Amino acid sequence: HFDLPEYITPVECPSCHSKLVTREGEVNLYCENRECPQQAMAKIEYWVSKEAMDIDFIGPSIIQQLYDGGFVKNAVDLYKLNMQDFMQLENIKEKSAYNMYTSIQNSKNQPLNRLLTALSIRLIGKESAELITQKFSSVDELKFATREQLAEIDGIGDKMADSVYEFFHDEDCLKLLEELKSLGINPVAKNDKKSDVLG
Repeated sequence: HFDLPEYITPVECPSCHSKLVTREGEVNLYCENRECPQQAMAKIEYWVSKEAMDIDFIGPSIIQQLYDGGFVKNAVDLYKLNMQDFMQLENIKEKSAYNMYTSIQNSKNQPLNRLLTALSIRLIGKESAELITQKFSSVDELKFATREQLAEIDGIGDKMADSVYEFFHDEDCLKLLEELKSLGINPVAKNDKKSDVLG
């Protein structure tokens, strides 16, 4: 019989030392510092993952180098990189740089459900993103969606609806979406029959 060491609940983020918070009805602790390095890198890793924007050749070590080197501070910055940026990284030759650059550029053509997944909106994963984009077919439509309209979607509850609504009414998140749009990322839903034109 072993005595387990007493578990001491952490009070601060091990990465940025911000105070950790709890959310009502959840047992997890969260760091709410938007500048937290570990969070920033984790969000970029999720952005490039297969279920999000599906960007090949950009793994955790590349993301770490890009972040540490000041090339990126968030996923949007990936779209500002050029071949020369990648070639400044450790052990990266021209072919690898080309593959990474091309994969990032190709991801601009991903449909809306993938962008919605990649944005790391709380409680919204791949499946719920697909459900939402069956009803709302562009970023602009989502900006004007009410909580009630979101909650009416089969499979999307009140908490998910609140989370999406809050994201699309958060000043920083809206700035991020505008920046993505200016970089050529303003997708429509893949099931949208009305138009192929990106507005």
